[in-house]
Amino acid sequence: MEPLFWQFVNRTSETEFIFALFHLLLACLGLLIVLSWLRKRLAGLSRRAQSLLAAGFALFALQFGLTTYYLADDFFFGRLWNRVLFLEIAQALEGAACLHVSAGLFLLFKPASFQRAIRWVIAGLVAISLVLLLDGMLASGAVTPPNNAFHPWAVSAIALVSAAALGRTALLLIRLAERSAHLSVLALVLLFSSVALHQIHLYWNSRWSAVGWHIEQHLVSFGLVAFAWALGERSANLFDRVFVRLNLTFIVLASVMILSTVGMERVQYAKLTEERSLSLAEFLRGHLTYYRGKGEDLDTILQHAEVLRRIVVGFGELPDFRRLEIFLGGEHAVFFYHPDRTMTEEITARTRSAPEIQQLAANEELPAVTTFQMVHLPVHSEHGSGDWIEFYGGMEHLNQHLGSYIVVIYSLFTIMVGASVVVVGIIVRNADQSIQKQHAEIEGIERQLAQAAKLASIGELAGGVAHEINNPVTGILSMATHLVTKRRDTGLTDRDRQDLELIAREAQRITDIVMKLLTFSHQSRMEFVFADVNTIVENAISLVQLRLRNTRIVLKRELARGLPRILCDLNRLAEVFVNLMNNAIDAMPLGGVLTIRSEGADAGMVRVAISDTGTGIEAAELDRIFDPFFTTKEPGKGTGLGLSISHAMSRRRPARAAPSP
Repeated sequence: MEPLFWQFVNRTSETEFIFALFHLLLACLGLLIVLSWLRKRLAGLSRRAQSLLAAGFALFALQFGLTTYYLADDFFFGRLWNRVLFLEIAQALEGAACLHVSAGLFLLFKPASFQRAIRWVIAGLVAISLVLLLDGMLASGAVTPPNNAFHPWAVSAIALVSAAALGRTALLLIRLAERSAHLSVLALVLLFSSVALHQIHLYWNSRWSAVGWHIEQHLVSFGLVAFAWALGERSANLFDRVFVRLNLTFIVLASVMILSTVGMERVQYAKLTEERSLSLAEFLRGHLTYYRGKGEDLDTILQHAEVLRRIVVGFGELPDFRRLEIFLGGEHAVFFYHPDRTMTEEITARTRSAPEIQQLAANEELPAVTTFQMVHLPVHSEHGSGDWIEFYGGMEHLNQHLGSYIVVIYSLFTIMVGASVVVVGIIVRNADQSIQKQHAEIEGIERQLAQAAKLASIGELAGGVAHEINNPVTGILSMATHLVTKRRDTGLTDRDRQDLELIAREAQRITDIVMKLLTFSHQSRMEFVFADVNTIVENAISLVQLRLRNTRIVLKRELARGLPRILCDLNRLAEVFVNLMNNAIDAMPLGGVLTIRSEGADAGMVRVAISDTGTGIEAAELDRIFDPFFTTKEPGKGTGLGLSISHAMSRRRPARAAPSP
């Protein structure tokens, strides 16, 4: 059996199929992200760039889908259709996908360069079309090549177009020096490296070519992962980012799990077939040594009935046994066991040395390996003699065995992934809604803080202005009052006396406004006592009772009994209630219902609600109702300080219930 390292890095049909399926899922994930962008019409993202990216990932998905179907047909059913046609179509799709994705990615970061990006795409597509046309013309007059034939120059030319597009876009994005482009540059560099490595080991005639192929596939995988991650991070939606990361994690885990499981199963299967075929190998080695010692050549030895009979029986006993090779004394014998259960034998005088066998040509574009080595047994104990026995098994039974594992593992993992995505999606969706709600609350708090800062600054200004106005106004009020109350021998006429009374009233009005400004600016001292809230409400009602006369307003009291006493400033709280009721009365000029309700709240608190059936206020003006001097009333009918003062009083120290004895 081959060493463990070569068992895992062999380019076998199931490994090719798993990588193709892995790449198909990643390409579909990228396409799903871009289609989601197009559906949501994300602001800040060029629609043209999104369309180019969608076309590019659709072409990638088409290429990997074609590859997956081609390899699955070979792996599960043993059918291998025209490989030349497959290679040319796959390479052309890959080149077109690289052109669209690179142009779309560049346009995503430089939306103004649309004409430049389109020229790239058109020029690249024309170059690919010319290569395919020229390749078809050169091959049209030739004999139809076998399935394992290929045209390296055509494949190399198309890959060169892809590498040029990827490399140029990576350099342009690096020049932009945008932090958000780092993942995209990494994806482009990885895909560029995979294309370059493909060109290197395309002409690399060595067993290590399989290692190069594995590295190339991993570079493609990491490039597609980086692409999907970069696209997901462009979304501002938390659910989109988590969805992309979850799917990337599940896809990578599933692929690693299947590759590891299939690799271990292949190793175990090869070890089991080696153990089952060792008895035949030992039988042949013993007879070869014995008859060789008698001087017989390989052809003569194989003519012995017991040797030939044992080989035929061995082919029948071992279902995977397909080819037997014997190297002895410069001669080479090969026995083939065909699917129709016939056996053919070839004996030649040409032999190959052990180093040559260990470095058999492994052309990159040939079909996947269809046989595996079961036994490699030296005929003689000394090394370097060049005489050995090799058994090779067919991949039919092994592929069926591994195919069942792949189907079962992918099916179970898909079910688990689907359930996990649903559960995590619900959790993330709730978290996203909660975050959005908290964001709205934070914005509301910020507005309140701005309002508080504005009120504080206005309050300080109002307090200073009120003190400056209060002194001269007090003098004017005192003098006007004195002149009005003076005896009639002063010679004042009735007209003079009316003017003085008007001056006194207006001065008193100014004094009232100044006192309200002092209250708003927190310049007056508040005295807190425990009181019954219903009593305060009744006192406030008595102050507005005169305004309710001769109106069509109905006053409704809904005062709960047995409420706890509250700690408050009696006069200030009554003023708050009076201001609110005055506003309600002003809002119902044609009549309505004014309702005053008191009730107990949680944690021993008391709630007082004042409502009316008036005209209300526009929603656009709700944020301004506590601004000083803001009013919707007609000029001369309101100062705009009632709600501001009430708001300032309630924020200074809210009334709270007294503790229970």
